[in-house]
Amino acid sequence: MADQNITYPNDLGLLNRAREKTEATIDFLFEHLRGELKVKPRTYREVARKKYLAESKKRQAKKKTLRSAIRYHLSCLDRSVRSINRMLDLLRENPMPEMLRDFWVVQAVNDQ
Repeated sequence: MADQNITYPNDLGLLNRAREKTEATIDFLFEHLRGELKVKPRTYREVARKKYLAESKKRQAKKKTLRSAIRYHLSCLDRSVRSINRMLDLLRENPMPEMLRDFWVVQAVNDQ
């Protein structure tokens, strides 16, 4: 018998979770770099969340809309990874050793 708490890992769900982790990392790093950065990097989290929910609530997702949502989430993930790398370059020490593992996993998901 399968555990009920484990969800089936579809592409859009994995991308959404990765996007949320990168947004949390950006928030954390921005707090440490508030003096050096004037503006927080863009994440479009509300728009991305709406697109994810609109697609995930459908019973039978059409190929075209699913591919559009996946493409959008991949672009959000690319933008977030670039922002995190720029922010990490500005830091002198690593304030987030426990978040770094999650960031490496997100990069692996983004590369695939």
